[in-house]
Amino acid sequence: MMTKSAILKDPRQTRSWDALERAFVFLSHSHVLADVTVTQLARCAQISRPTFYQHARDVRDLAAKVALARLSAATPVLPGIGSAQEGSGDAISDTLARTIAAPLTHLAENRRFYKSVLEFAGSPDLYARIVDLLLDRMDSGLFSDAARTSGVSPIEIAKVVHGGLMWRIVGWLIDGIDETPPQDLASEIGKIFSALVERPAIGKCSGNP
Repeated sequence: MMTKSAILKDPRQTRSWDALERAFVFLSHSHVLADVTVTQLARCAQISRPTFYQHARDVRDLAAKVALARLSAATPVLPGIGSAQEGSGDAISDTLARTIAAPLTHLAENRRFYKSVLEFAGSPDLYARIVDLLLDRMDSGLFSDAARTSGVSPIEIAKVVHGGLMWRIVGWLIDGIDETPPQDLASEIGKIFSALVERPAIGKCSGNP
């Protein structure tokens, strides 16, 4: 029996997944997702139904996987946060905002697709996987200072923070893009994170006599 790791490395599986992903995105532009069938997807991707089920349980599962794959490709690992953390709050905020602007722009440019997926396949599991993606792209060690003072692990703090970030972005995607451009939301998120992780200056004069 072929193992999971072997399947992932199998070029035939890669080709069929790529074809299926393209077929799903193509059909999402002209169909209500609730009306799309496995047969339509398999025909459009030029694969068999059994091959479809090697990649997804059903159309909802495929919708979530395709959306996550596209979002993952558009979301870089946040760079240089460690050095920024040692600097000013503005340095942290600017570093985060520059990096976060790219996936937010991707979401704005593909708003119809992502809104359709959320309406069709939104579930606690999908939202948990989005949080996992955010956790993967930002070092939870950023919250080590808060963890030391609170007794809560950095990863648990990061989960709560990223959960809030996810809901802020979902709300923006659904009905806030027209009022808040991606760059403005990126700046807002950068400021929020800098406030959470900036280390207070040691020995700073308090101004008291």
